[in-house]
Amino acid sequence: MRTKKLVHLYCSGQGCDKPATWARFTQYSGKHPFCDVCAKKEIDFNKETDNLYWEKIPAKRVAPIHRIEVEHYEGELELLVRRIHGMRYDKVAEFYLLTARELHKQAEGDEAKGRTVLADILRGAASTTLRQHQMFKGVWRLCKPHIGKPKKS
Repeated sequence: MRTKKLVHLYCSGQGCDKPATWARFTQYSGKHPFCDVCAKKEIDFNKETDNLYWEKIPAKRVAPIHRIEVEHYEGELELLVRRIHGMRYDKVAEFYLLTARELHKQAEGDEAKGRTVLADILRGAASTTLRQHQMFKGVWRLCKPHIGKPKKS
């Protein structure tokens, strides 16, 4: 299965920018990601020959759809920020580490799609976020001796 090398790709169909859910592999021109709609429009969809085959991209590798709100926090981004930064500092540090990893994954996906400028900017954002992770680790080291048992919300 070659789809394990595909990371967060978007459809290469003409004028389409949906997350890719299928990949067509050809011997001479490599891999081509497609969304469901565009894949089914291809005359060779789901056919296999000596130099061509299709694979379904696993759900964990399908590109994210960027939403404008966070579930359960619709219109309440300030509340979400307060909730995140109201956690213990080691958990806030972990949040920034996970955010940096996610931004890096998105950069890889955009790089694979040929969006090199966007990929570079996302890598910069990931790097900045990683610095925030380091800063909060330092805050946690200072605060840890003064904090009792963890409180659950």
